[in-house]
Amino acid sequence: GPMKFRDVVIFSGQRFTVELEVFEYDPPTSAASSFEIRGVDVVARYSLADNDGSTKLTQSVEASGGGTMP
Repeated sequence: GPMKFRDVVIFSGQRFTVELEVFEYDPPTSAASSFEIRGVDVVARYSLADNDGSTKLTQSVEASGGGTMP
């Protein structure tokens, strides 16, 4: 099943403790997690790729919902 853990997220200088759920995990190339903050649903996706001998990290964040960000 999905992994869940708590994390601290900082938006506009304010700290929030959120419960993240890792719902996709495909080591060593990608992962995705979701959490809710002030009525906004957030999905973060991460991917790792070879970049001529180094590693390129790509992150995307999607937010939806009717809440308000601080």
